[in-house]
Amino acid sequence: MKLTILIKSILSWLVFVTGVSRLLIKKQAANKQYFIMMYHRIIAADPMIQPGMYVTPETFERHLMYLKNNFTIVPLQQLINPESRQQATLSSKPVCALTFDDGWIDFYQNAFPLLQKYKITATVFLPTKYISTGKQFWTDRLAHILKRIEVKKISTGQLSSDKFKDDIKQIVDLQGSLEQRLEWAAEMLKRYGQSEIEHILDQIDQGFGQQAKKVARDFINWDEVKQMYQSGLIDFGSHTVNHELLTNISAAEIVNELSESKDALIQHQCANEDSLTFCYPNGNFNKEIAAQVGSQGYKLAVTTRNGWNEQDADMLTLNRIGVHQDMSSNVAMYAARIAGIF
Repeated sequence: MKLTILIKSILSWLVFVTGVSRLLIKKQAANKQYFIMMYHRIIAADPMIQPGMYVTPETFERHLMYLKNNFTIVPLQQLINPESRQQATLSSKPVCALTFDDGWIDFYQNAFPLLQKYKITATVFLPTKYISTGKQFWTDRLAHILKRIEVKKISTGQLSSDKFKDDIKQIVDLQGSLEQRLEWAAEMLKRYGQSEIEHILDQIDQGFGQQAKKVARDFINWDEVKQMYQSGLIDFGSHTVNHELLTNISAAEIVNELSESKDALIQHQCANEDSLTFCYPNGNFNKEIAAQVGSQGYKLAVTTRNGWNEQDADMLTLNRIGVHQDMSSNVAMYAARIAGIF
């Protein structure tokens, strides 16, 4: 992995200093295409956080300086209207928008001050049931469980009657680094709904005799949402209520996730009903789900599918360009990612 990153870093620098990445970006922009950046967490490196989930504050500031100098950064909502979208892409610089998934507390602590410093707009997608609570994403709970397993092996003998006993045993018996085990276990658990995942984690936790206690909240609260919205720089969209993978739940549950999260955003006066935006958890969607998003009043929705967007792209299934620390720790690698080289 480290060798791959080193090779990518060297290649990125070569295409950056020779102007190749800049030419590829200009080619995309010449076709009036635009791109949407996808971030999650802005936080110092931590083995308990999945590698694909964060960039450090120092790296993020380098990104902002590069974007500010080389691109026209617009609010995501400006892309909804065909006329304003067309007008934006007439800019002499390529057009982009910034998005952040999940509403982590470190967005408020680390990203928001930098966005204020550079006067850059962004949209944050909120899983509304997690805002102003001490709730924790199951992936983070999983990371803490796997870390504890490193210290104390647990018995799964009492789970002989549990229908998930094979999955539980596989997770407990995983080998490799914490990063490798976390990636593998998370992908395996994404097959299940939220309640089933929580049941599996409860069963593993019980093997320690007691559940691990959280000491700090993970997500922003509604007062912080209000403060950021009133700054004029930050808009908010829906990331569902419970961060359920929509392809794993029923049609009726999908409607509830879409409508209740929309109502929460409007109730807390941090979104405009005429320009509602949405983000599919984990990027999971299909044609029927996208149609339901539109029928619930959302005007724009983003996926995790990589790439730029054409002028006539489906506004309910837009591409984004995702970045994390390993692939974007310097400007050359960041530019190569935007250019589509990596």
